Amino acid sequence: MNTNPIHFDENYAGQLQHGRCLVNGILVFAIAVGMSVKDVSQSALANLDYENIRHLGPTFHGDTIYAESEILAVTPSQSKRDRGVLYLETRAWNQRDEQVLVFRRHVLVPRRPE
Repeated sequence: MNTNPIHFDENYAGQLQHGRCLVNGILVFAIAVGMSVKDVSQSALANLDYENIRHLGPTFHGDTIYAESEILAVTPSQSKRDRGVLYLETRAWNQRDEQVLVFRRHVLVPRRPE
């Protein structure tokens, strides 16, 4: 839990740069990851890592978040022929078409039978 008052105290947040409460960036990250499950990792064997997570803009209470993922590389496993690793970039933006988050990750997935 993040106890910084910028996330829940409107009076405090109103005196700062954005003038209102911000949504915690880790929650925005979790939402973007969750949105990609159906398309990317529904049948994944493991999420191997997350890297280069960048919060590009603020997210406010009431914002709508959209996300899309792009496969950057596919690497067959060297040790097990039934799986491979996807390298992805996921981008998230709000209803004002402002990008708010971008990150990359590796996901271990089953391969199609040969």
